[in-house]
Amino acid sequence: MTRVLVVDDEAPIRRALSAILRARGYEVDAVSTGEQALTFAALDAGRAGDRGEAALHHRSRRQRVQNTLRVHMAYLRVKLEPDRSRPRYLISYPGMGYRFVADGPV
Repeated sequence: MTRVLVVDDEAPIRRALSAILRARGYEVDAVSTGEQALTFAALDAGRAGDRGEAALHHRSRRQRVQNTLRVHMAYLRVKLEPDRSRPRYLISYPGMGYRFVADGPV
């Protein structure tokens, strides 16, 4: 079973996204901060480890966090969005972050 890590500081969003992913057959872990996500990933490093993540090791911590988040959000979009060119559930806010919308566009 594929595992997914949900990261959001708002508990209702974490719960909603986790429920959707579980319903689609994923094993879900959820944390509330980016730092917790990095700790989780570090403790479970045997699961991760593609070349892209290895390349991120040489960048600053902030860049690593931003790039890792961007990559994981892109993978999540592939799984959730019917049309990735027109996001319906994961809305990007440049310079601010992402927002999960359970019922489609805002």
